[in-house]
Amino acid sequence: GKGVLTEVLGEQFGGIGVTDDYSAYQSQFTEHQLCWAHFLRKAIALSLRNPENGQYQRFLKSLFAIYYDAVHFSRDRRLSVGRHAKVDKLQSRIRMICRRYGEVLDKAAPADDAKFVRLQNELVDHIEKLFVFVLHPEVEATNNRSERQARSEAMARKATRTSKTESGAKRRGIIMSVLASLSKRL
Repeated sequence: GKGVLTEVLGEQFGGIGVTDDYSAYQSQFTEHQLCWAHFLRKAIALSLRNPENGQYQRFLKSLFAIYYDAVHFSRDRRLSVGRHAKVDKLQSRIRMICRRYGEVLDKAAPADDAKFVRLQNELVDHIEKLFVFVLHPEVEATNNRSERQARSEAMARKATRTSKTESGAKRRGIIMSVLASLSKRL
């Protein structure tokens, strides 16, 4: 949560954070890049669950095209001056494909339709956090590398429920130490 994040990073981290859209990260960084993989996965899931829905298919194709262009721009070392103009155009393209931004759906609307509108709302509402990696080529567009490093521990924590408390974390630490020792000896 926010308390742990503040304890680790301080009131505001003086760098660029690359994260998912978890609310604890909001206003935590000097600059904030939202992870593109999370947005793309949501669009892919909608398309796979609804292969007959042309609207979802076109949106996914357009979102990937924007992402690929942004990655290309971020890697182009010749763009030292024109990066802000490229970001402005990319942001404009996001607004153009998010035709259902701000739409209010009634409770009877299909669940995937609600997810589709929420995805568009997330993209437009956080548009200033989508292309930080274009302005700063040293920043990654996703937090995939970080998530892969933490994944095994997070999955173990979810599956075993042993480290949700201080005593559980201590118990898990002991168990992991014993297992590590045993694996060296066996």
